[in-house]
Amino acid sequence: MDGRLLAFARNDDGGVSTTAQTVPGGDFDRWQDLGGGPGVQDGVSASTDPEGRVEVFAFAVEAGFGVLKRWRRTEPGAALRLDPDFTALEPAGPPTATGGHVVYRLADGNASKIGHTWRTRSGAWVSEVVEGHGGVGPIAAAGNVLYATNRGGVSAARLGEWAWTDLGGLVVHRPAVVVDPSGRTHALALSADGELTHWYPLGGPGRRRPGRRSGRTL
Repeated sequence: MDGRLLAFARNDDGGVSTTAQTVPGGDFDRWQDLGGGPGVQDGVSASTDPEGRVEVFAFAVEAGFGVLKRWRRTEPGAALRLDPDFTALEPAGPPTATGGHVVYRLADGNASKIGHTWRTRSGAWVSEVVEGHGGVGPIAAAGNVLYATNRGGVSAARLGEWAWTDLGGLVVHRPAVVVDPSGRTHALALSADGELTHWYPLGGPGRRRPGRRSGRTL
């Protein structure tokens, strides 16, 4: 949004609050309560939709069930408001939003699978259940590439293709993802022995570098 940074967080009332810089590179304004409480959990995710408008997603627990919530702008510059018509599958934890798509771990009988919710060209939201690669915790995303823990290490897949590749490693938390100035995607995670594992692209399928050793990524 016009070069200013936006921040979102779960608030004390169990809803979501937001703040924005007053000018690009400047101080942040006061926090504004967007509502949605009281069941929102930590792990709020924000992205921009295909039209470039900011949208926010959060995992909440209501009456013992997991739900996904969405906040949106109805027009450029308007305040973010809770979307009462948004629906998704039952999540088991926080979502990850990327370019009009939302991915999240599923609850109950689908615990090993992943929910994928996206908006069609007509504006309707649809969901599907896709195979995961084991693991727990939120999914990391950079564009259309997803990274998630598996049964000890990290796996990666492209959004919509769902052909998971085991990248190896032994990690204790979900990976973080960053895109460098040249547009290459890097994933990093803390290994079981306390080292930072780095998956990075390098010729063809790429390489994984746990500590100072080589490896691969998508």
